[in-house]
Amino acid sequence: MHYFRGGFVWMGYQGPTQRINETWPGLTGPIDAAFRNHNEKNPLEHQRIYLFKGAQVWSYYEGQLVTGFPRLISEAFPGIPDKPDAAVECHRGECRTDSAIFFKGDTVYIYRHDEKPAVQQRRWAGLGTCTAAARWKERYYCFNGINFTQFNPVTGQVLSPRPLDSRDYFIRCPGRGNKLTLVDLNTRKCSGEDQTIIHAELDAAMCNSEGLYLFYGPSFYHYKNVEELLSSKVAPSPGSIASHFLDC
Repeated sequence: MHYFRGGFVWMGYQGPTQRINETWPGLTGPIDAAFRNHNEKNPLEHQRIYLFKGAQVWSYYEGQLVTGFPRLISEAFPGIPDKPDAAVECHRGECRTDSAIFFKGDTVYIYRHDEKPAVQQRRWAGLGTCTAAARWKERYYCFNGINFTQFNPVTGQVLSPRPLDSRDYFIRCPGRGNKLTLVDLNTRKCSGEDQTIIHAELDAAMCNSEGLYLFYGPSFYHYKNVEELLSSKVAPSPGSIASHFLDC
């Protein structure tokens, strides 16, 4: 997966920063959209990368510019508008056939090179505007700013219960992310560390959107997260399990 911003590109969620023209000679950023073509029936097209900027499109294979490019989008992809907002490839079996999905404002363009007409337009009102799109592990995502939504590439149906923050899933940012930290309540240690928590005895623990709860006897102790638990030198004031959780 590639991430673009201005004149730079990142390979993967923790890859190094590179200038676009170092990765794809002859092209400078910013770009409007990009996708990696999937067309196993046509080896000359399969795995080509297409990058869109203004009214033109560049095509690269194994880092080399394909002969005849850049070309006008209207010539290489008839029916696809200039300056698309986003694009993503769709594989046969996940879509009806190998195809590319383009987004421009509130209109979706399904491009199938081997069909006539090659382009079909859709309105996926529930999905909203996509400023970027990606296929990852056979799933499809629409990004709008830092938020993303999973969607069905055939119907446009939104599959996420709510927009999610890409910094917690796709991009490694300090202090963010869905990191799993294991704390052994028997040894009182965090996995992979010598540090122990301050509670000598516990019966159980749970976490939810409000934080981390430790239970001992009729009482509980609340922490915002595991990091706060590990760094605490003094336990917070205990709360009553009966009154807080059982409303009695």
